[in-house]
Amino acid sequence: MRTYFSATLYRPSGETIGRVTMPELEQAESIAYTADGRSLLAGSEGPRSPVYRVPLPAGSTPTPSPLRAEEEQKKEPSPVARAEESDGGG
Repeated sequence: MRTYFSATLYRPSGETIGRVTMPELEQAESIAYTADGRSLLAGSEGPRSPVYRVPLPAGSTPTPSPLRAEEEQKKEPSPVARAEESDGGG
């Protein structure tokens, strides 16, 4: 769950597993896990708005189900993932 200043990570049971500080954005609009589950992507609204990678603290990464992991391997990498691969991940 994201606010303007932080994000709280929960297990499906509702247990809190971590909290991270979000980058300061004029209009915080979005949040998503990276495909590997080690970071969050946070963005604002509008065309060409930046997307920020926020690393997750140790022990707070989600545990994907086996089915989910298999589905992810079959998918085409997202444009963000392709851009990171071409520039060295960063």
